[in-house]
Amino acid sequence: MKQKSSIKKRIIQYVTFKGITKYEFYKTTGITRGILDQDNGITESNILKFIQSFPEVNIVWLIVGIGDMLGQEASLLGASTKPGTGHELTDTPIGLPLIPSEYLAPFLAGDQTEPNPDFPTNYVQTQFSDADFFTRVRDLSLFPLYNSGDFIACKLIQSTDFIQWNKIYVLSTSQGVIVKRILEGKDELHFKMSSDNPSFHTFEIARSEIKGMALVRGGIHLE
Repeated sequence: MKQKSSIKKRIIQYVTFKGITKYEFYKTTGITRGILDQDNGITESNILKFIQSFPEVNIVWLIVGIGDMLGQEASLLGASTKPGTGHELTDTPIGLPLIPSEYLAPFLAGDQTEPNPDFPTNYVQTQFSDADFFTRVRDLSLFPLYNSGDFIACKLIQSTDFIQWNKIYVLSTSQGVIVKRILEGKDELHFKMSSDNPSFHTFEIARSEIKGMALVRGGIHLE
């Protein structure tokens, strides 16, 4: 039996706390009516609509359930950051956009030259010093390091000439966007895509198939 996601439950908690009717909520946010009543998750685009409509909500509280409901001064210091990913931390929180999965391909490929108003520039407050954006993991191929739904901080890579073997990358390919470890391929023209989860097979792709890519600098685990 499906259950409401923790993020949706916190949205409902906020709406109840503020005394906002469902009619007012859907009219203000532009979210499709009935979404809050469905026993399932909530898409990145609807999360963004909610945040843009109610900027007083503490984003850290909304995403990971840490801190107070109201106020955006908190950072993700209290969230669980994945160890051993080679990320560098800074004492000053940095605002990064969350890129929904459906927009990752053109974003990585550099086809999106103008800033997208759907991506708030300070969506997630993070301490990953050299990351460019956040996105969410969409499968279990990197389990147990990352679960589906976890946030990963990514740094855009302009060229495939220098690759750190066995590091995790987000790649836009002719077959879609994938998140994999990159290993040496059969020759200089190919890369091997590897998963941590043994249920997912390794495979090779040609360098020419890669339209854009980003190095994963770390992640935020959602309990």
